[in-house]
Amino acid sequence: STVLKCAGAVVAVMILIVGFRESALRGRAQAAEKGRWNQELKDARTRADEAVTKQQPRLLSGQQAEAIFQKLQAAVQNGKATVPVIVASRMMDAESFGYGRQILEAVQKSGWQIGHTELSTHTFSGVAVFFNPSGASEQCDIVRSAFTAAGIPFSSDYLDVKRTPIQTDNAVYVIVGNK
Repeated sequence: STVLKCAGAVVAVMILIVGFRESALRGRAQAAEKGRWNQELKDARTRADEAVTKQQPRLLSGQQAEAIFQKLQAAVQNGKATVPVIVASRMMDAESFGYGRQILEAVQKSGWQIGHTELSTHTFSGVAVFFNPSGASEQCDIVRSAFTAAGIPFSSDYLDVKRTPIQTDNAVYVIVGNK
């Protein structure tokens, strides 16, 4: 009878230990599951924020416009604005056209000779600043430095100017692609 009581007590203790162990494992599993759900929620919020940002049109801030104006006006005053700046925006893209128009106004305000078209058929994202014909140009470097000063990211890659109706040799091109 004492042996049975001891055996029963041992079994009861073992059941408690197994129960505690199972409870601890279940708690860890629930914590891991909660962590996964929190991460998925965080990722979903990030994707939603990115989607909202993509829908917002690009805007040239007053500071950016002023930075472009100052850099380019200095070049005009120093006689270095010797070739036109052609600003082309993505065809049938209101957002691209609006952003291109803002850039155009900042360049135009500086007194630099400009050309503008909304008929670019380029299909890239962002802004490209290059010289036509391809190669280096002091004027292109000035325009690029204005964009850098304004904090506007751009590509320096040469693009086919035949995709715009204004095809001027010896010109700096600013092509505004889609967002």
